[in-house]
Amino acid sequence: MDIFHFVSECSDATIDHWRRSLEQECRAFVTSLIVIMAHERDRAGREPEHFLFRRIRRAMSTVEFNSTEGDFLLHRLLLAQPWPERAAGVGMRATRLLGRAFDLPGIYHRFERPILDAWCRWNAACSS
Repeated sequence: MDIFHFVSECSDATIDHWRRSLEQECRAFVTSLIVIMAHERDRAGREPEHFLFRRIRRAMSTVEFNSTEGDFLLHRLLLAQPWPERAAGVGMRATRLLGRAFDLPGIYHRFERPILDAWCRWNAACSS
C-alpha cells in the first residue's frame, strides 16, 4: 500500500479520522505555503503574484476533499511533490491555481529552501 491508498481508498476508521483532520490541516498549510512563496519571491526580486495567491486561498477554502481534486491535493501535498498547472483535471480549480504558482519562473535555490523546508516539516508531521 502507498499513501494514495490511505488518502483516497482506505475505509479503516482510524485512517478515516486521520484523513478528516488532514483535510483541515491542508487548508491551513496551503495558506502558509503561499505566504512563504510570496515572501521568497519578493526576496528574490521577482514580480509579486498577490492576485494569484489570493485566488489560491479562496479556491482552497471551497475544495471538496471527497473528490478527485481532494484526493489529488492530499496525495501530492503529502508527497511534497509540486505539479504543473496542466496536471489539473476539469473543475480542479485549486489544483490548477497551485500548479500555476509552481510554474512561475524559478527563483534561486536559496530562496526555494524555506518553501521546501516548511513543506517537508508539514509532510513529516502529517505522516507520523
